[in-house]
Amino acid sequence: MDVSETQSVAEIETRLANMTDVRERIDALVHLGWRYLNVDTRKALQFSEQALELSTSGDYALKPYEQGRLFSLRNISKCFSITGDYVRAMPIAMELIGAAVKEPGNPAIHAHALTILGYCYFRLGDYPRALEMHFEALKIGEEHELEEIPPRSLDSIAFIHGALGELTEAIAYHKRALGLCRDDVSWQAFGHNNLAVAYIQSGDYDSALQHASKSLELGRTHNIVRVLPHVLDTIGMIYQEMGDIPKAIGFFEEAVEFARKTDVRVAEVDALRNLGVACQMEGKSDEAALEHLRLGLLLAERLNAKRQQINCHQTLSDVLARLGDFETALEHHRHYARLEREVFSEQADRKLKTLQVVHETESAKKEAEIHRLKNIELQKALDSVKLLSGLLPICASCKNVRDDSGYWNQIEDFIHDHSEAEFSHSLCPTCARKLYPNLAVGRKSPTG
Repeated sequence: MDVSETQSVAEIETRLANMTDVRERIDALVHLGWRYLNVDTRKALQFSEQALELSTSGDYALKPYEQGRLFSLRNISKCFSITGDYVRAMPIAMELIGAAVKEPGNPAIHAHALTILGYCYFRLGDYPRALEMHFEALKIGEEHELEEIPPRSLDSIAFIHGALGELTEAIAYHKRALGLCRDDVSWQAFGHNNLAVAYIQSGDYDSALQHASKSLELGRTHNIVRVLPHVLDTIGMIYQEMGDIPKAIGFFEEAVEFARKTDVRVAEVDALRNLGVACQMEGKSDEAALEHLRLGLLLAERLNAKRQQINCHQTLSDVLARLGDFETALEHHRHYARLEREVFSEQADRKLKTLQVVHETESAKKEAEIHRLKNIELQKALDSVKLLSGLLPICASCKNVRDDSGYWNQIEDFIHDHSEAEFSHSLCPTCARKLYPNLAVGRKSPTG
C-alpha cells in the first residue's frame, strides 16, 4: 500500500477527497479501514467495503485489483470478528487463507487471516483449532519477519492458556507479546490489559491494577477506543476481587456503555455478566442483577460465543440458587454443564496437548540445529586458526617439516594431513631444464 503509516487519518481522508487514480484511492480506503479498526468499527467497515467495491468493478471488473481486494477482505473479516459476527467473519478469513495457499507470495494476508480465524475459534470455544491457527500465524510471521504478527499470535496463545487455567504459561506468553510491541501504542494498550487479566486470574491484584491502569492511560491518551470497554471491565473485576463493590459497579457500567457505543459486543457480554454479579454482591435489587445477567446471556447466544454462554449460565445458576429459585438454577446448571463438555471434551484436550508438544518440539529442534551449525562454524574457524598461525619447524636444506611427535615429514605430507589441500605433481621450468637439458622446456622459439 502506498499510503504512509506516518500520515494521520485526517490527512489521508483529505487526500482521498482529491484522488482521481482508482488504485491509489483503493489503497487509501484500505489503509483508512485498518486504521479505524481501533477507533470506529463502523467506519472501518464502511471504508473497507468501498475499497472492495472499487477493486472488483469499473476498471477492475474483468480483472480485479487483487492486492486491494485481499486487504479489503482482511479488514472486513476483522471488523466482523471484533463485533462478534463470527458467522460472517470466518468464511472470509477462510477464503483469504485459501487464496494465500493457492498463490503464495502474500504472507501478511495469510498470517492475518489465520489470526482472525483463531480469534473466532477461541470465542466460539474451540481452543484446539484456535491454538492451531495462532501457532501457524506465529510461524509465518517469524519466517517472513512480519513485525505485527508475532505479538498478536503470542497474546492469543496466552489467552488460551489462561482459559485452561494454565496461568504461568499465560503470563509468560503475554509478557513475550508485550515485549515485541514497544513501537505499537495500540498493541501496548491491549497487551497491558491482557496481562492484567492474567494477573487477576493468578490473584496478583496489585500487578493487575498496575497494567490495567497503564492500558487505560494509553487508550484514553491515544484514542484507542476499542480497548476501553475491555480495560474498564478489567479494572471493575480488580476492584470487585479487592472488595470495593461500589467502585467495581461504576467501572462495569462505564464498560457496558462504551461497548454499546463502539459496537464491541463481546466486551458488552463480559461487562453485563460482571455487573450482574456485582449488583447481587452489593445487595441491590435482585431483579436488576438478574436482568443484567440475562441480557448478557441473550447477547452471548446471539453471538454464539460459547465461553461467554458458559460463564453466564454458571453465574445465573449460582445467583438463582442463592435466591431460592432452585428449579431455574438447575436448568442453567444443566446448560452450563452441557456447554462445558462440548468445549472441554477429551478429544479437544488431546489435540490441544498434541499441538503444544509439536510446536515445542519443532522449536527445540530449530534451536538445536542453529546451535549445532554455530558450533560447526566455530570449530572450523578454530581449526583454521590453528593451521595458519604459529611457527613451523622446517629444515633449511631439504624443507621437511617436524610434527608435534618429533617426526620429520615432507612438506606436502604435512600440509595434506593438517588441511583440506590436495597436491598434484609437475615440474617448474627451472627444474625441467636442469633435469632434462636436451628438451626445449621453457625456451623461446628461434626466429627466422
